[in-house]
Amino acid sequence: MGMDILKNIYRVVRDRRSFSAIEVMIVGVIMVIIFTVAVVNFQGIFKSAGFENTAQKVVSFLRYAQTYAVTHQKQYTMDILPDENKLVVKLDDDKELKLELPENYSMETDAAKIVFGYTGGFDIADANDPKNFNKTVGTITITNKEGKQAKVEFWAFGGYIRVKSKYFGKIPSSSGY
Repeated sequence: MGMDILKNIYRVVRDRRSFSAIEVMIVGVIMVIIFTVAVVNFQGIFKSAGFENTAQKVVSFLRYAQTYAVTHQKQYTMDILPDENKLVVKLDDDKELKLELPENYSMETDAAKIVFGYTGGFDIADANDPKNFNKTVGTITITNKEGKQAKVEFWAFGGYIRVKSKYFGKIPSSSGY
């Protein structure tokens, strides 16, 4: 008896040559849901990648200016201009290297200038006292329009430059930096 039921079910499934309209609609709805979730996730990935890319551009620009000073065996000064959202290195013959952040980003810093030395190290001027080059660590905090922040840190001793941390929200003010 049980074997006859299974044979009949198998025969019905085997002989069936098309799908019902309900089955097609259910598969279509499932595909739309999966596609929607995938698109939303990819948009977030691309936004995050653009944000991280901007922080890495700042690091690369600082390293390039540092290497430029070593290669040319001269000191070069970089002005950090948070109000204009840019970094500017003054070269010889009134030439400049510039990095401008995109419009939807802002920049805060505790340093006004960096003087890159020909040995690879650099001096950092305090933003509150631009003539005082006694800072040992400087930071540039980059914020996008959604409030995500990344902190670029540069050390005077040894010429160390890095993205210290990537945050997916505002940097806590009492974080002990």
